[in-house]
Amino acid sequence: MIFASIFLMGCSLEKSEGESAVQQPVELVIRASQGGATRAMENVDDVIEVGAELAPAADNSTRTELGPATDTEQPIFWSCYYDEKEGKEVADQIMVWAEPAVSPQEWTFAQTVFSLAHFNHDYHSADFTATVANTMDRDYDYTYYAIYPSPKSRNKQGVESAVSGITLNGTEVTYTLSANQSGEYNPAYDIMWGEVSGAALVERDGSGSIEVWRQPELRMKHLLHMMRIRVPERRNLLGRDVKRLEITFPQAVVGGTAKVNVKTGEVVWSGQSNKVTIDLPDENLLNANGRYVWVHIKPEVLNGEISFQVYDSAGLPAAEIKSASINKTLFAGRITPVDLTIPSSPYGEGAGLKFIVEKNNLGEQLSNIILSADGYTFIKPFTTDIVSANSISLTPDNNSPQTFTVTVIGNPSSLGISYISAHASIQNRTIPLSTTDTKFEDTTIKVLDTPLQISKMNQAKMVVPYLFYEDFSNVKGFSYNDNVNGDTFSTDVSGTSLESIAGLPGWTGARCGASAGKAIRVDIRTEAAGILGTARYAGRLDSPKIQNISSAVNVMVSFNWAFANDDTKHTHYAAWGYHSTSGVIGGKKTGGALQSPDGNTTLSNPITSGITIVGGSYDDISQYTSYIIKNCPNNTYRLAWDVYSHGRTVGNSDAWLYLDNIKVSIAN
Repeated sequence: MIFASIFLMGCSLEKSEGESAVQQPVELVIRASQGGATRAMENVDDVIEVGAELAPAADNSTRTELGPATDTEQPIFWSCYYDEKEGKEVADQIMVWAEPAVSPQEWTFAQTVFSLAHFNHDYHSADFTATVANTMDRDYDYTYYAIYPSPKSRNKQGVESAVSGITLNGTEVTYTLSANQSGEYNPAYDIMWGEVSGAALVERDGSGSIEVWRQPELRMKHLLHMMRIRVPERRNLLGRDVKRLEITFPQAVVGGTAKVNVKTGEVVWSGQSNKVTIDLPDENLLNANGRYVWVHIKPEVLNGEISFQVYDSAGLPAAEIKSASINKTLFAGRITPVDLTIPSSPYGEGAGLKFIVEKNNLGEQLSNIILSADGYTFIKPFTTDIVSANSISLTPDNNSPQTFTVTVIGNPSSLGISYISAHASIQNRTIPLSTTDTKFEDTTIKVLDTPLQISKMNQAKMVVPYLFYEDFSNVKGFSYNDNVNGDTFSTDVSGTSLESIAGLPGWTGARCGASAGKAIRVDIRTEAAGILGTARYAGRLDSPKIQNISSAVNVMVSFNWAFANDDTKHTHYAAWGYHSTSGVIGGKKTGGALQSPDGNTTLSNPITSGITIVGGSYDDISQYTSYIIKNCPNNTYRLAWDVYSHGRTVGNSDAWLYLDNIKVSIAN
């Protein structure tokens, strides 16, 4: 991250030794340097000191700090490196314009991309080449203008492409800068401009060396100011690595755009902010010892107070730091050093949590979540004004996928969580902060891949629940008049609550049963005695009311089902739908002595009826169906299933509708 020698020795480009050249007709060479081998530091007397308190030395002895005298100037070089991801060499490029002195308004060439061909005796100077259609007259002098970074890039095949963040319009180049920076030297923000008058450019010979006599040299000027920040030894009272640094300036000097006039080098600044956010890429600013944070800013007169806010990797803030009021000119092409003392945090240590929505079963995106844990303090990471005891409401950081970040002071083993969306509010669930497999309805995940780390930002997975879900994984085995295996011939159609006998709060049923931990079923019994009559004993199942809806919305109901019988002498049917009747609802007896009417569904609002036998059992429930309930209000509708039969053939039969994996979500 040190703003220094930006080149790789492994690059295949070569240095020039000034050899003679055999000319090629179209590949021209221009030399460019960065205005001297180094970029001067501000005078050491102008170092901005922020704080002065020292942390105790580890060995209780005096320790020598790095002195500014060793950092009075900062080398900057043209760069060439090998991009392993792209599998190719990447070299600096500049864009050049040339106009003849005899006709200064007529371009010999314009907006031409020159690529670094090789370095010279020192790496701040290099030769750049480009293939130019217009030949240059050696009897004339020319004025050359150059800009860096180039608004266009050119590959080895000569194909040019636009560079993101740079707009080219004639002889105006507009650079988009960011108020969110990495703290590293970023060549995209080190805007340079150069102008030189001189002879026509020479051509590159066939062997690759470059003729250099009479060659004009562009001396590039840096157009931005740099601030170099370090934390001297024993000046980090927070005692933890720094992840984010926020700086608020008295004037607007960061981000926005810089529009450069290529012919004059003048810059028009627009849209700057007075605050920069620096997210360090590798969390390693504890005590600098040569490690710096670099900030690219607009040249300006700073008059007022600069404030600094530091956060650790968990997002916990240190106390705010304010410098003394200053009046200082930030010149282009110069660097202002800042020695920063980081104060301690008023909150102690905590764990950062970034929840990522792994799966959303609700059916619509969350507007916020509420996290809670008694006795713990919650902080919105990387802020100083959202602090809450026992619980906190969080809005999403982004939506694809949705993420929510929080910092908890301490080390809780689990958190309470509520999920809020435009039409739903699912309250008082629990999310363990664990690396073990945890079942969230129909999904099993590890919330954490590694144990919770203090003073770090931990990645955590989240599954948003359904409005309603029942997979009967905790159901107790029971039989309530459902003629188990045909050995018992109950004709009872009375209803009952299933809370105590099945462990299903809110459910009621008639002629029903369950296999422990598997599924539930409902029975229809038919007894036909010819002219003496046919009796049908139909059962039903009714769910709890659909809750967790904050405003009426269309919902989708889905479930797995199977439908089997023990005899085919009668025709058996199933139906399902919904209703708003509360309490226990019994089944229905149809027919009897000297009566043989066919049965029908007893559901008040059936969605589907007339479903026929498909086979199945508690271990084979493979059919699937879904339907929509429009404008479903909260705590009003119950889901319902019943069974019935037709036919009068003498004999008895039973049929069972099996149900599993019942889900209700918002329909989009």
